[in-house]
Amino acid sequence: MSTTLIVHWGLWGASLLAGAGAIGALFKLRLAERSLPAWSELQETNAQLSLLREEQRQAGEAVSSQREALAELESEVGPLLKLREWQDANPDAPARLQKLAAALEHANAELTAVQQNVNRLKEESARLTEQVLLLRNQVGSLEKQKAEMAKGSAKKASPPAKRKRKARQPAVG
Repeated sequence: MSTTLIVHWGLWGASLLAGAGAIGALFKLRLAERSLPAWSELQETNAQLSLLREEQRQAGEAVSSQREALAELESEVGPLLKLREWQDANPDAPARLQKLAAALEHANAELTAVQQNVNRLKEESARLTEQVLLLRNQVGSLEKQKAEMAKGSAKKASPPAKRKRKARQPAVG
């Protein structure tokens, strides 16, 4: 056999294998195409995917907020557990706390009464201060009147004394 024939048969075999491979690839592509959804279904699926992603984000936020709330509750539970332990260690504490609460209420009532008395005394002090000012003004005006009266009586008293002296002088003579 000649080399040309061998090359020719080799090329023919290679092209036959390539054709069979292409046919197999096209067959596989056709099968894959059948399993793919239609373009409209793909668009709907993408829209649903967007909605599902949003729901997943919201669910994640809800989970994180619930975790924060749980952490807050756990932080509140810790002191409450300590309080429970303290109450177990001190069984008479509730009675003492009730007595202290009653004493506190009594003290608050007394404080309110004292505050009312203080307010009443402040009002009375303000009223008395006003009266003192009025009385001082009256005393001042009375002192002016007294001084005026003293001046007036001194003027009236001195001329009659001169008259009496004049009256005495002719009687002596």
